Amino acid sequence: MTNTKVEELWKVGDVLQIKPDHGMFGGCFLIVTERLSSGAQGFINVPGESGGSAFLRVAFKDAERIGKAAWSPEKGYGAGGEVNEISNRGS
Repeated sequence: MTNTKVEELWKVGDVLQIKPDHGMFGGCFLIVTERLSSGAQGFINVPGESGGSAFLRVAFKDAERIGKAAWSPEKGYGAGGEVNEISNRGS
């Protein structure tokens, strides 16, 4: 790999795994919705009837990129966190 910095590698639609020692979200997978100067903002899907999406920010030092989401939001989210439009990146 070249001298590319980690912050240049994270992009919208990437899947990050949060480091295990990062509190209640340690080990979870986060889908990036916005790159920030200090890291990324994104969401974690919470399963179950009372689930939904947990939105959070992570610093570059607290997560690792593991790949690209096959299904990822393209147009942003509604006020309730629902996906307005998705696209299948795998096809």
